[in-house]
Amino acid sequence: MASRWPTELDENNTAPPSVMVVADGDPHLQRQAMYQLQAATQLQDRGYHIESLQQPLVGRTARITIPIVVNTQAGAPAAVYTQSEPWNVERISDLRTWIAALREESDVPVIVATRLAAPEVAALPDVAECLHLRYDTLNVEPVTESATPPAEQSAGQVLPCLKPFKWVGRDKTVCRLLWERQTSEHMPWLAVGRDHPHTFEFINTDRLSTMNATEKTLEAQALVNLAARPLTWNEMDFDGAGGKRLRVLGGGGDYFAAEHIADPDAMADVQRRLKAKGLLVGIPRRGIIFATSAEQDQQVVVAFAGLVAMQYLQEETPAISPMLFVVKDGVIVGILESIADEALAKLVERQTQERPEQDDQSAPYITAIVARNNRGTEDVHLCAGGPDGMRLANGIEAAFKNVLKQHMQRDAFSGHIQIVVLENTPPTERKHVQAVLEHLRGIYSEIAKGDARYRVTLTYQEPDTASTALARQVEATPASAAVPAAPKLSAPWRVNTKWIAAVLGVGAVAVAAIAVFWFRAPFPDAIDFGERHLTRATSWNRGQTSGAVYTPSGQPFATASLQAGVIVSSEYATVAGLERFIDDQYDRSDTNRLYDSENKVCRVGSTAIGNVVRTFIAVHLCENGSGRAACAEADEPVPANLLAACMNDAGSCFARACEERMIVYHGALESLAAASLTN
Repeated sequence: MASRWPTELDENNTAPPSVMVVADGDPHLQRQAMYQLQAATQLQDRGYHIESLQQPLVGRTARITIPIVVNTQAGAPAAVYTQSEPWNVERISDLRTWIAALREESDVPVIVATRLAAPEVAALPDVAECLHLRYDTLNVEPVTESATPPAEQSAGQVLPCLKPFKWVGRDKTVCRLLWERQTSEHMPWLAVGRDHPHTFEFINTDRLSTMNATEKTLEAQALVNLAARPLTWNEMDFDGAGGKRLRVLGGGGDYFAAEHIADPDAMADVQRRLKAKGLLVGIPRRGIIFATSAEQDQQVVVAFAGLVAMQYLQEETPAISPMLFVVKDGVIVGILESIADEALAKLVERQTQERPEQDDQSAPYITAIVARNNRGTEDVHLCAGGPDGMRLANGIEAAFKNVLKQHMQRDAFSGHIQIVVLENTPPTERKHVQAVLEHLRGIYSEIAKGDARYRVTLTYQEPDTASTALARQVEATPASAAVPAAPKLSAPWRVNTKWIAAVLGVGAVAVAAIAVFWFRAPFPDAIDFGERHLTRATSWNRGQTSGAVYTPSGQPFATASLQAGVIVSSEYATVAGLERFIDDQYDRSDTNRLYDSENKVCRVGSTAIGNVVRTFIAVHLCENGSGRAACAEADEPVPANLLAACMNDAGSCFARACEERMIVYHGALESLAAASLTN
């Protein structure tokens, strides 16, 4: 072996720190150090107290490094030897030599932490305990048959990724607030995932058990990997108010530059460069981080906040936060929320003044209408439209909060707020409204404290079949009822990058599959679906799960009058397992959910396919096969008259529509699922 593990001591009898070993150019040592840190975290989770890493031991003849020194659950000291690689004769010999050197100076028990099971090591008389602490995401060379399988070697590197506070994926993803001591609508989430060449795959919490990992161990691994990434710092000088100078270090050159706010070594290095006792740090958007000294005049701090806010409003990369973080000795110790809020508000106000509302053709129209439903209570309809989707979304958010203030305490209020996007909103701009929807639902959920009657729904008005009754209400609403659009920034829109299987707009399956997975065609080029002849629009494969979508020939995919989809899996080999998988993908998608049937075989919602928003009603049916399962789906656009008819009673109205479509498509779905299982 070219390099030795544990590491050797230098001439001063010191061992290199773990982070330095991770940054070493030797791949073998990098893997060993990464596993050492991950093993330490797992030991801590098991009740061990970590005393030190990379502890040097110097005796009469011995000069060794103890990878981890611990106190056991009983409080007794122990030396931990870690091994990330497959065991062979040479590595077992190294372990024995290391133990012999340790015994010259200490009789503490030896614990071996190994990534791969090693019964031959556990049987050694000098090993008190051999712990198999797996590390499934570690890349290793295929040395023996017991080495990491090829699928593991190709897995993307685990890294942290900052997401804005309104991020809809937080509930099921391995993540935490960046600074957990205080919450704020500007406090981003620090999520963990795998970085692939063309996409970032977030790790779901339901995968932790199969990965034999915890959220803490994954985060620790991600931060170690982050620290090894190069980051370029450039010095910038600005003239502030009163002739005061603002000196800023800007970090970039890496997609994960902003995430280095969670890297203690990087932050400590910046603090040394600025010769400061503390830092103010801004992470406005993806790939950018700013830092300046915290010991500055208030006017200079305000200027720095303006710089961060200005970058936050840029659309070159996804936004993260306009917050100012106080960092000392590499650790976040506080936030300056009010200064960040003020800087952002001033900047938005300035932009608004530069684009006045008077005679502004892009200004949104928003009005609130109270309408009695068939249950005797009152719903609130927010009718909103305009050519600028971002401004429209901002206005809807402000109007929503105003409706809550006016109606939450009213006994007659049903709790249902229906957002109706008017026909003058271009389809390409509607995505901004859909992006803010989950944020509004989050606000509502927090206020309502789990009361199911409180809900927010979204529908789109079409010019040919708009609800006449609603149109009369809009015309009759006095001008004073209109709610002005407030200049508040909404969350940036992200096109869905995860495929949604078999249910809920199979159109979204194709959009995401193109971006994430490789393609093959195990399905026929055309099928007869009932009385309709359909051609394959796309097909995809992910390991042991494959799918295809069929549409009428010549019809654009996003607006097709019918999308018939099928998914076949030997990985999810039962109907129950495949449906759970489908439900999980749907829950993780950016779909606006209008209705879910109780048995989940029918759903109504809307999702973005490119620049088109498809509002769909989808029914599906699943079948078991020999070691496989298949689900087939029929997806149609929801007619505008059905949307209008179901506006005040979505539950029973959409339920009837679902029953009708299941009757129409049951035979075709059954045949498609069965045929897919026999191919």
